[in-house]
Amino acid sequence: MLGIEKNEADILGEIFPPAKYAEVSQNPALKDRYVTASQLNTNYMTMNFNIKPFDDIRVRRAVNMAINKQRLVQVLNNRGTVTGQILPPAMGGFDAKYRGYPYDPDKAKALLKEAGQGDGFTTELYFQNVDPWPRMAQSIQQDLAAIGIKAELRGLDLAAFIGTASKLDGAPMTVTEWYADFPDPSNFYAPILSCGAAVEGGYNWSFYCNKDIEARARSADAITDPARAQERLDTWRDIMADIMDNDAAWVPLFNPNRYSLRSERLKGDPSLFRDIIAQPFSFDAVWVE
Repeated sequence: MLGIEKNEADILGEIFPPAKYAEVSQNPALKDRYVTASQLNTNYMTMNFNIKPFDDIRVRRAVNMAINKQRLVQVLNNRGTVTGQILPPAMGGFDAKYRGYPYDPDKAKALLKEAGQGDGFTTELYFQNVDPWPRMAQSIQQDLAAIGIKAELRGLDLAAFIGTASKLDGAPMTVTEWYADFPDPSNFYAPILSCGAAVEGGYNWSFYCNKDIEARARSADAITDPARAQERLDTWRDIMADIMDNDAAWVPLFNPNRYSLRSERLKGDPSLFRDIIAQPFSFDAVWVE
């Protein structure tokens, strides 16, 4: 599912302004009822391979190194975890040791110079025109300006945003997110990174297509024997690392966290309220007093 609806963190931000949010999350009286959990979600930036200079991997690597992700998360009241990889922590195949590209503006400038873009260039960054996307885009705009890239901001309504981003030469860059349709790493490849999705009207907004990766992805999906489940996840882990290391297809930004406040009347093991991924939910293990 394209992650452009409001997530739980966005909704909580509307119900509780930042000051109230901090009060609730840090209130000792609520600590047993205030729940923070991971989601199958990654926020990221795309760079359109069809639009120069993003066809140059040195430019894509430079953009990866230019973004101050920690500051970006702070802009969002710290409601997320910085990441350098495609898969979210709650997804099988996530590599806890993988760091991706470091925040290094000086190295980013050097890469731009090596790519013949030492004087910088002007581009466009597209995003939804509802909170928190404009705040995110502004933070990213400042980071890009620091290495000589002037990104003109283009905030659009949902339909226009999708329509522009899904055109072959529509959006040089976008900031967006992806929620998994089901808890398997293949769902972070087939719809948004595969060659089959790199078409007009698709959701692969980088228009990234690597035939070798495509073949490896098909092989990974062909591993269906439960006894080889870990092998399948390890294969996907390596594929995702190579997509970033060798092609810099995205700029992974952060993984939003899920926040909820459990009613005092709702009882049961606290772990049940943190896990929104496992199905079916254990309704027989919770109750209302």
